[in-house]
Amino acid sequence: MTESPSARDRLALRLKSLRRDTWAGINVTQRQVADAFGASPPLVSSWENLRGRVIPPPERLVDYARFFATRRSLDGDTATLLDPNDLTEDEEDQRQKLAAELLALRTEAVGSHQPSDEGRAPSSFWRFAEGERVRISRLLLGSAGVSGWLSLPFQRARRSLRSSRLP
Repeated sequence: MTESPSARDRLALRLKSLRRDTWAGINVTQRQVADAFGASPPLVSSWENLRGRVIPPPERLVDYARFFATRRSLDGDTATLLDPNDLTEDEEDQRQKLAAELLALRTEAVGSHQPSDEGRAPSSFWRFAEGERVRISRLLLGSAGVSGWLSLPFQRARRSLRSSRLP
């Protein structure tokens, strides 16, 4: 007896089928989708992976709908996410139907997964919220390395900074 696919698997399969089957004779790559969305190919792959637990956020599914609503999203090998105002009436109708379908699949899939898994690539050390600014700082150590932090001049400078702060 064959087990029917889970809601999460149905969503992953639908995303993959959009990419592979939407336009006859054209196989859209994960890289093209990622480039159009401003995402990474591994993230797009994680959304299509049946063994993964990653569920794309709603705004990404809306992007899928907009992208696959029109063949104009591909100009040769270049993938573009068109402005919604540039869609024709028929393309907008297709976008709305596709968005409704994908969001309904997502709603089903989310019921069986932890919200903390949503939209994240699996086994990733770095996790940043989409659209938020990220500040990366680095500490340059001189030839003394970490032991320089423990040096007497460093300790004096540190005490001096602490005492000069306003209450």
